[in-house]
Parts: sequence; C-alpha cells; structure tokens
Amino acid sequence: MSMTEEMVARIAKLERKLAALEVKERPLALRGHRDDFLGRSLDVRYEQSIAGGGSITLQALHGGVVRLRCGNLLNEYANLILGNAADAYTTLDADEGWVQIWRGQVPILTQLQATAGGYEFTTGTHIYAGFRVDVSAVNWILRCTGVGTTNVDTGVAADTQYHVHRLETYPITGGRRVDYYLDGAPIGSCSTANVTGNLLSPVLLNVNRVGGAVRDWYVDFWDVIPMNLV
Repeated sequence: MSMTEEMVARIAKLERKLAALEVKERPLALRGHRDDFLGRSLDVRYEQSIAGGGSITLQALHGGVVRLRCGNLLNEYANLILGNAADAYTTLDADEGWVQIWRGQVPILTQLQATAGGYEFTTGTHIYAGFRVDVSAVNWILRCTGVGTTNVDTGVAADTQYHVHRLETYPITGGRRVDYYLDGAPIGSCSTANVTGNLLSPVLLNVNRVGGAVRDWYVDFWDVIPMNLV
C-alpha cells in the first residue's frame, strides 16, 4: 500500500469513527421524525387516509404548514399517518416512552376533532391530545383508550391561535403515564389502565364529529420522538 493509499484509508477510518460518535451523541429529537412541512410535496413516508370530501395539502403560510381539511358530513376525515393505516409501521411504545410535539391552529372550534398522537387502527386503541368538540366543546382534551376510555378535560380553554402542544408517554411503576403540555405548561395527565401498551402509529387526525360544515386544521411542524432510539 502506498503512502497516499494508507493516508486515504486512515482518513476513511477516522470518518467512520466520527460518524458513529455523532450518531451516539446526537440529541434524541434529531433521531426521530421532524417535519416543518416545507417544500412542494409531502414526505413519502406518510399515508393520507381520507374519507369523503376532505383533503391534505401543503400551504405557504408561516414558512410552510400542512392543512388537514375534513369534509362536511359526520365522520368524514383527513388523517396524516406516519406509516400506514394497516399498522405495518407501528413505532410508538408507551413501555419505552415517546414524545410528540406539534404547533397547530384550529381556525374554527366547531364540528371537528383536531388531535395528534398515536393510533392502532386495527383495534382502535389510541393516545392523543388536542381539540375534540364532542368530548369538550370548549377545552383542550387528552384521550387515552385501552381496555376502556379515559377523557381528560384539561380545563384550559381552546382558542383559534397557534399553540405548541407536547404529548409525552412513558412507563411508571405498575403502569404507564401520559402528560400533556400547552406552550410548555402542563395541563393534563393520564395514568390509568387505559394508557395502552400496544404499539401505535403516529398520526394527525382531523375528523368531522358533528357534520354540517367543512373544517380545517393547520399544523406548522410535527416532531415524533420514540424514546427507544437510545
């Protein structure tokens, strides 16, 4: 091996070591999924699950948002799934822990469910938070469905402004817990048997819960951070 070839080999070896170190030390938030919804098309890893006259489109607002629009009939929806609705890519495990953070706006607080979290589509078990008009007509809610369903009315009034939501799920002694934060402040939690241990798919859900009008939900960014990446 010539001196030049030996030097190239050493540099390549050093670069491999550096790359391995960066992966190990990289902040966990950078090792999950983050989407600022910039560009001209949605990430190919998403499945759009739409029923009725809904749509999911990128909008050139605030540097880029995704608009989820549900149709005007009861139970029509426009859901954005990281993975697919066949549960082939379930990634969120409460026994390992996971976090979702999103910044969103609900322009009109009637008719709709505008929530983010995890869903197992084959069984209906889920953990999500946001606004759901048929659970609380005025407040942000946290909802956990396992054996049964626990609805947590946070008592914090929903409004039509942009807010940063954070949903954190993690194991505790004898079970699991979910904490819900709004703009950095804790507003609700759930730690019952209804915090499912089933693997869930990350999802943004916009569902018409009343019927009678088309309703939009805007999401500016979405972070999905499974804690089993360490």
